[in-house]
Amino acid sequence: MSIKEAKCQICECTYVTYNARTVACSRLCLSEWRRRTYKGRKFTDEHVTKLNITKQRDHVRKEGDYQCDVCDKLFTSNTSLRSHKSYCSATEEEKSVSCSICGKVCKRQRGLTWHMRSHDVGFFEEHSRKTSAGLATQIPRKRNSGAELAFMSKMIEVHGEGVIHKHHIDGVNHEFDFYVPSENTLVEFDGDYWHGNPERHELTHKMKRQFRIDKSFTRAAESRGYVVRRVWESEAVNYPNKLRYI
Repeated sequence: MSIKEAKCQICECTYVTYNARTVACSRLCLSEWRRRTYKGRKFTDEHVTKLNITKQRDHVRKEGDYQCDVCDKLFTSNTSLRSHKSYCSATEEEKSVSCSICGKVCKRQRGLTWHMRSHDVGFFEEHSRKTSAGLATQIPRKRNSGAELAFMSKMIEVHGEGVIHKHHIDGVNHEFDFYVPSENTLVEFDGDYWHGNPERHELTHKMKRQFRIDKSFTRAAESRGYVVRRVWESEAVNYPNKLRYI
């Protein structure tokens, strides 16, 4: 795989990439490209029907006796049966791609290529060894931005050394940025782009969705007796004078 040069379709800058099909140089440009490309598009009735069927499908694994209504083969779980049906009900054209060892039918050649490796025990042993070695030497993923760490210094300056960075509340599946025990206050540090600062960005559907998520976590914390305050990344220097309440 070689490195290639590409031109961003949004800011028109030149960048290097391994994938020649990329259209943007950054997540920000990619988000803008998607907004422009898919603006005004609507799902067809057929696509909506497929989405509804997918949502109604039972994704929870259940043990028991499940029988295929096409070939009458028995399975011990509903997920195994669903996986089997994906190729058992394939068309004659699709059935031309089949395993020469066990006869399993795959809808795509790529799927057959991966399936053939399941008959090679050595492949999975080598793959597991390489994966374990890679995870052992992997650099830990950065969880905090430089701006957030800088804001932590501001929090300590205002509230003292008792500030807790990253706080969990029982029953709330969220990690709040800062907690001040002496005031029972949670402070969320919101990035202007990812959380959608309307004064700096035109709000996308993703930003609006993030606002609803933020609001739900705020309400959950307040229902447990906490005080929740939010501050934009661009206004952090003015903390605690610039706060958001949602």
